[in-house]
Amino acid sequence: MLFVARDGYTLQKVYDIIKTDKTVNSHYVYASRMTNTIVNNLEHTINNLLLQKKRKELEIIMKYFSLTDGELSERYDKNLCSMEKIEDFFRENKLLIKNVADSAKNAYATYIASKVGDSNSFICVDSAPSKWSFQTLLCSLCQNTQILGAYVAIWSLPKKPFSFVSFIDYNKMNQISRELARFLFLLELLISAPEPPVISLTADGKPIYRDILKDELEKIKISHFINAGAIEFAKEVKMLFLVTNVTLDYNTILNLFKVYNCHYTLKDTRHRAYVKLDNDAYHLHYFPVFNDKLKVYLFGFIPFPKLSAKKIWELLDNLNKNLFTITISDYEIVVYYKGVQIAKICAC
Repeated sequence: MLFVARDGYTLQKVYDIIKTDKTVNSHYVYASRMTNTIVNNLEHTINNLLLQKKRKELEIIMKYFSLTDGELSERYDKNLCSMEKIEDFFRENKLLIKNVADSAKNAYATYIASKVGDSNSFICVDSAPSKWSFQTLLCSLCQNTQILGAYVAIWSLPKKPFSFVSFIDYNKMNQISRELARFLFLLELLISAPEPPVISLTADGKPIYRDILKDELEKIKISHFINAGAIEFAKEVKMLFLVTNVTLDYNTILNLFKVYNCHYTLKDTRHRAYVKLDNDAYHLHYFPVFNDKLKVYLFGFIPFPKLSAKKIWELLDNLNKNLFTITISDYEIVVYYKGVQIAKICAC
């Protein structure tokens, strides 16, 4: 079984604890969105980015190739400062880039082979596949191999020619997709690895991480604690239900997420405001996992417009402490000005 980075990190550890068939080997494998792009859709992707003048995305692709090939590394100028120079880079190195992409594809196929050996069938485990599906990548590399995808939910993987099983019924996705979407982002946070995105691999299969952005750093800090909690929980479940089989349908899981999403303290809100996930191949754009709002009352009874939790904490942090006093509990913040209550912020 192949657990794909980064969503498979915690899943693999939990699986190794609770699995009943000891003959099944599991491996945590790196599969960057960039690798998928290089293998499956490179020329089309580059042309679109050039047409849309997506400079940052193009710079990431250039960096990928400079890390992969010595000759391109010499030609790569980190100080490329205009779209014209970037366009020149891709135009002048078009053939070399194609050759390097082919080499990268072969190198990644070798990396996967080092995990699965001569096996002609295996399962890849992920959360919710999209256009960067690991199964899509594997099918491009291992055309004579039987590959089964195991997912929490199917997001955009076509029914054919792929073979897969899903925890959430594919036929019911249209009915519950809106409700499910927000929980899938939370689920991704709960199982994601406490490590940065991978841009490429070394010759011996070691990850080359991309630069860590601020939002990614916050997520990594949280993921360390979540992973430790998941392992501890898995051990408890195994000990309690060693004989009895425990099954959960997707309605039960959704209800658990609903309970969590509706019952949390003000301290939870403060931390949730900073949790963001990336949703693009280049790990540039981050969006909040939670959309928490707080109600703010002036003088305890006049409602203010709803503000994001992050904005409220920034506001409170900037208050003059010589004039203002702030009391904080799990459920509310009360602000006093010279001893007089002027605002109350309630979690809701």
